[in-house]
Amino acid sequence: MRVLPLFPSQKGAVLVCDFLIVTGFYTGSLYLLLGPSANVYLIESAGWLRVLIAVFSVIGGLYFNELYSTLRISSRVGLALKLCNVFGLSLVFQTLLAYLNSSLTLPRRVVLLATLVGLPLIMVWRVVYSGFLWKLFGQQSVVVVGSGPLARELVQAIHESPERGVRLAGYVGDPVGDNMPGSLYLGPFSQLEAIVAEYRPDRLVVACDDRRGEAMPIEQLLDLRRNGVVIEAGPKFYEALRTRICASEFRPEEYIFDQTLVHRPGSLALQSIYINILALAGIVLLSPVLVILAILVACSTKGAIFDSQTCTGYLGIEFALVRFRITRVTPGTNRLVMTRVGRWLQRTHLQMLPALFNLVRGEMALVGPRPVRPEISAELARRIPFYEQRYALKPGLTGWSQINVNAKDPLDALAALEYDLYYLKHLSLSLDAYILLHRMRNIFSFAS
Repeated sequence: MRVLPLFPSQKGAVLVCDFLIVTGFYTGSLYLLLGPSANVYLIESAGWLRVLIAVFSVIGGLYFNELYSTLRISSRVGLALKLCNVFGLSLVFQTLLAYLNSSLTLPRRVVLLATLVGLPLIMVWRVVYSGFLWKLFGQQSVVVVGSGPLARELVQAIHESPERGVRLAGYVGDPVGDNMPGSLYLGPFSQLEAIVAEYRPDRLVVACDDRRGEAMPIEQLLDLRRNGVVIEAGPKFYEALRTRICASEFRPEEYIFDQTLVHRPGSLALQSIYINILALAGIVLLSPVLVILAILVACSTKGAIFDSQTCTGYLGIEFALVRFRITRVTPGTNRLVMTRVGRWLQRTHLQMLPALFNLVRGEMALVGPRPVRPEISAELARRIPFYEQRYALKPGLTGWSQINVNAKDPLDALAALEYDLYYLKHLSLSLDAYILLHRMRNIFSFAS
């Protein structure tokens, strides 16, 4: 699986720079305070491992404070507060680690000096980058060939995703007026070669809509390809920008011939193995928490502690999703209202802890499409082509679509399907780890 769709070029550049800067001020503090003996400390006392642990505590804090989500700084005060949070949490982490195993932490004076030096250094670096350096990282000039719906989607995606390192030079095709706000009309297809010679884009993205009579300029594209111009299909470029499949351009032959869009027994078997291990470990480790939450639920509402909901699962097989009950019946009206404990369970996502038993039974995965009730699933399958393809995967407690879109209506469900198909195509342990880390950040967000 490519890393680019998950971590765009500019974010990757910032991550590398952050790593080098943080490593630099921890190592520099070590040499400043220990002098020549720092070499012995790094090599013979496994000091390099202690430095790495300290560095990753800071990088993890930057991630959990969403400082890789948006690289442009809107408020320097907000940035300063987030960085204070980052280094404060890093100090707490290293202090707790020192109590557990002091051989894994740096000397306290080194950590304190590195914190005092590192906080303003990272602050200055991020402000400078946000001001103008971000324009220098990975900026690729792109000309979109076409003016149909996909072309408009691409233009919008480029404008909304500056961190992807793509700059739109303009589009070639039929002038479409205000349908492409902020874009530059360069000319018709007949002038494509002259436009490429003038603007010298890094690549052409072909997004012609043959359904509305927009014929692709094949001869000119072939000539440009022979002359070394990089040409990319619109749906593939859309997938890289949006990290989801473009459902409007999805064709039956892609499903028939693309082996990445069908269920793969080997990948699913590997996923099932580590899911079962993690689920069993989770039940054992969290059993005291499950008992305490069950008592709280029992005290807050009459009736069953657990609530079950029938959902459509792998290959369309129905199963009962188990959750903590979060509602109670009001006397007299028989209306369901959410309890105070239920609101807390829903807000902290602890309502879904009993679903660990669904994982052990093999009905669900940690990562996968959102579980959907059979009647809703049937209606969405009737409205949305290829919707049932999502059942090539087990539904998950979280997933690529869950962290990117909140499916509440058919339009949201279509976007969720695009993310589910993307996840199916790129199914891997690294993508699962990224999704789980992202979900953890949302649950334990220190920035909110």
